[in-house]
Amino acid sequence: MIKFEILESLNYRGGNHYCYIHADEPGKLMDGIKGAWYSSGIDKHGGELFLSAFISDLNKNEIELFCGNCSVDKEGHINSLFEFPYEESEQDKWHSLGIFPDNINADSFEELLDLFFGYDSPDRVIGAYLYKVSKIYKGLSAKDKEDFGKNVLANILSFAKAHGKLQQMYQWLFSKDGETYLDSNPYLEPADKEVAKVMKQIGIDELDKFILSYKKDFGVQIFLPSTL
Repeated sequence: MIKFEILESLNYRGGNHYCYIHADEPGKLMDGIKGAWYSSGIDKHGGELFLSAFISDLNKNEIELFCGNCSVDKEGHINSLFEFPYEESEQDKWHSLGIFPDNINADSFEELLDLFFGYDSPDRVIGAYLYKVSKIYKGLSAKDKEDFGKNVLANILSFAKAHGKLQQMYQWLFSKDGETYLDSNPYLEPADKEVAKVMKQIGIDELDKFILSYKKDFGVQIFLPSTL
């Protein structure tokens, strides 16, 4: 379940809180937007609605993500516009949650909602982790950088093992899909490249032994957003 806030801007004069909507799938939110459009009276007097999403992080803090503005035409279709923020601090909020709309050039609510409601997608789980450990890479010692790829891979496999998905995660990472994923998002560098390098160099015959040998606490946890 995700909380959204709708603000109304009658005659395009600022944005005022109108309502909150809790939705567990895109259709419910879109219906809520249409309801707000008509009940607020904007459909008669002119204006637009603004939308923000509140996504929980690991500590269950609600992170506000501004999604843009929209209107509803006479046929009841929602016309929305999303522009990824320019400020680095705002971009970091999205990327730290494993939400990368700028990597797919998303420009509408529909595209954003697919990312929001894909709770346990590779981006939301593995991508968020790779993004955050990549940020600390530069500060590591030369020695720590040597095994960085092995450490990150071991941490991912350890997380999968804790959820009873060790073999599935291993098979996916070493599949064509996993290989493509590790090469698809520039915001996951250098962690993704270091993991991919390790996977090409070594074969892991004993997963438990590999995890025990290379698991390392970087102060960044992997988690399933669906459990929050």
